[in-house]
Amino acid sequence: MDVGESNRLNPIEEQISSLRKVYNALNNILSYKDTPFVVVNPEKTKKESEEALIEVNNLPPKIRNYEAAEIVKKDQN
Repeated sequence: MDVGESNRLNPIEEQISSLRKVYNALNNILSYKDTPFVVVNPEKTKKESEEALIEVNNLPPKIRNYEAAEIVKKDQN
């Protein structure tokens, strides 16, 4: 593969990197969903949900514009 051909992969590498950032950010935000139902505290869950929505809204636009972030915003409302 020539150097010129390897440059064609740069946009794909950037997209993969962006997707990783999106899912890592969303994974951190949604980690509370792993809580067993028996120990759920409604007030705490509401607070965490509101904080998660704020965190999603504070993500950089490049990450926030991915469909996954849009879905999380819908789920939090």
